[in-house]
Amino acid sequence: MTVRSLRGVLLLGWFVLVLGLPAAGKEPHPPQALLRRGDQAADRGQYDQALKHYQQAYQVLVPRLRKLPFRWPVEARMMNRRQLRQYMEKEFQKEYTPGELLFFDRSLKALGAAPRDLDLVKVMKELLSEEVGGFYNARTRHLVLVAETDRPKNEKSRGLLARLFSGKEEPFDKEDAKTTLAHELTHALQDQHFDLKSWHERTPDDDDDMQLAFSALVEGDATLLMLQEVARLGGESPEEVLAMSPLRADIAFGLMIPFLGLATGPAYKKSPPLLRHGLLFPYHKGLVFVLHQTRRGGWKAVNRCFDNPPRSTEQILHPEKYRGPQQDDPVRIVLPKKIAPVPQAWQELGRNVLGEFQLIVLLGRTPDAHRAAAGWDGDRYVVWEHKDGRLGFLFVSQWDSLRDAEEFHLAWDHYIRHRLHPRRPERPERLRLPGNIVEEELPQVADQPYQHRGWFAALRRQGTRVICVCGFEPEVARRLIHLAAEAPLEPKRWPPPKAAKSQKVGTPSSEAR
Repeated sequence: MTVRSLRGVLLLGWFVLVLGLPAAGKEPHPPQALLRRGDQAADRGQYDQALKHYQQAYQVLVPRLRKLPFRWPVEARMMNRRQLRQYMEKEFQKEYTPGELLFFDRSLKALGAAPRDLDLVKVMKELLSEEVGGFYNARTRHLVLVAETDRPKNEKSRGLLARLFSGKEEPFDKEDAKTTLAHELTHALQDQHFDLKSWHERTPDDDDDMQLAFSALVEGDATLLMLQEVARLGGESPEEVLAMSPLRADIAFGLMIPFLGLATGPAYKKSPPLLRHGLLFPYHKGLVFVLHQTRRGGWKAVNRCFDNPPRSTEQILHPEKYRGPQQDDPVRIVLPKKIAPVPQAWQELGRNVLGEFQLIVLLGRTPDAHRAAAGWDGDRYVVWEHKDGRLGFLFVSQWDSLRDAEEFHLAWDHYIRHRLHPRRPERPERLRLPGNIVEEELPQVADQPYQHRGWFAALRRQGTRVICVCGFEPEVARRLIHLAAEAPLEPKRWPPPKAAKSQKVGTPSSEAR
């Protein structure tokens, strides 16, 4: 639901001014001298020249910090915020089909993650153009920088990371420009060594969880290097940042997030939690994940992650499940290409995966939500729309143990009754999962119907599988539950590059016939 929009940021390209680079083989100026020249140009209001000098400096500094050389110079180009908005509108029309945008909108609304009257596509466009402070285009291998030269000084307009790590609000901030360049040039370095474009092509379009996990690796890597540069600019040792406690970084980042609402623009404030948290997740939890790697083996350990990236947000949230004795790889739930029990009046809009992180957001950011979503092993959801505008969905989830399945079963039942379609408008009580669930004593759970003003939902736990059907008539729901209970599992692996180019793995056409 959220990751394709994030992934699209890496594929943007609106080029206004080409910033010159030193020719290959030509000895560049010392980076400190280039940074001073950039500061002087910024003080004169020559922001394009400032970015040019900063970019040349960081093409030397970033490889030193990341301990990887650039294989060729990176071309950097600049745009302003108005041009970004214009480009985003055109890019959305090229990148997404009307059907994909419809599925995005209806998915969040069917799952109760957004109000029915909210234009989600419009919000997503505004959110990305509002929050982007610069980006690397993996398709064209250009670095694109955003100079805030076309907004009033009192309008909050900088990117998310700048707002998190700095309190200043200016059309052009020198320190923010430097750290943004360090971050984005890390993406260029990743691309030259690990081929980001190929990985993005291999990431299934219908698996947001897998996409979000890969984004967390990419952004966590770049965010950690950015923090190294923040330390270096402050006269501290960049190497000590690599040994930072992941727990302390997690807590510190988490403490800053609530204050982000004070500095963000209107699109961020009105966007649903699933979009807001999804936008922050790669930077926040990706940083924590990468710190777990660097504490074990420095940057070389991070490089090895690109050989076989994490396959789920579960592995990002619980790094011990990525590698080692507790490794826990996710499974794919395989549903038939055509789901026969659904009447012809219903149109299937698409299929996707929620994953542990998005389930936490849906259930509410409480300790109980984290506990209920823990033990996730895989899921699959399908959304339909009726001719009369009604929405229906099938959600199938697989869990590591009977206890994990029962905890989620109780939490999801609470979600249906109190948040998805509440009986009463008042705020429901906080969910508290029982602490005395004994796995050996768990009975088989029969269908649990829920009906309210003509809207019907059914929930069933069958062993380690939890199935939910919402919006359909009782007989259709019963048949969908039976179909989902029999759906086979297969290991979730990264598809090879050639397969990804010839066929998008994981789309409905590749599922079981």
